[in-house]
Amino acid sequence: FFFQAEDGIRDFCLSRGLGDVYKRQGKEYAKWTVQVPVVIVDADGNKRDRHKTETHSGKNYQLRHKYTIHTFGTQYAPKGQYSIPFSFKIPEYVPGSFKVDRLGVVGYVKYQIDAEIESLDSSFENMFYQQPITIREPIKDTVAAVVCEGNIVLQNWKCCNQGSVYVKACFDKNAYLPGQTANLLCDIDNRHSKVDIKQIKYTLNNVINCQDNKGVQKQIVHNILTESTEGIRARDQ
Repeated sequence: FFFQAEDGIRDFCLSRGLGDVYKRQGKEYAKWTVQVPVVIVDADGNKRDRHKTETHSGKNYQLRHKYTIHTFGTQYAPKGQYSIPFSFKIPEYVPGSFKVDRLGVVGYVKYQIDAEIESLDSSFENMFYQQPITIREPIKDTVAAVVCEGNIVLQNWKCCNQGSVYVKACFDKNAYLPGQTANLLCDIDNRHSKVDIKQIKYTLNNVINCQDNKGVQKQIVHNILTESTEGIRARDQ
């Protein structure tokens, strides 16, 4: 924290004098609107279908602390330059910085450090500086392959059994960083099926769950990537 006093900053509180305060806070916020159907009854008893807009919002502080890092103890800060070093440890439990503004939802997790020169005399305005910071979540402690598998029973439009398909998908690990390559291995056994699989498609989706202060939840799904490969004929592997 650095500031410069040109002519001295006066304060009339003799017991404490000027104080330099640093605050750190992390806030998560979400807001979205939905159209809700309603029925309006006029004076004649006629009913009309309408829609009203409901706004949902939620806010929560993940981290909020305030510390005094220096007190002058005099009536004023003498003219000069002041550099006040300080440090803090970021708690392990806080989520990483994040922002979304799409599909009707605005949300973020953001962090900032506030530096303030306080005066106990209300006739003097405090000097204030704000610095946003970015926090990245660490990769999971245990990185391992992810495997899911199962049999899919096939039926035609007459609900007649068309056999089953065994599918096994495996990712090489359960956590990735931006820019890394995710390797996917997909095993498909179509030997017990009467249906040709025309295409094998895989997608990568970004799923965001939001909640307002009343507990109402909303989920948005954003497709990031969609690819496809050649299918497998019936009775084949």
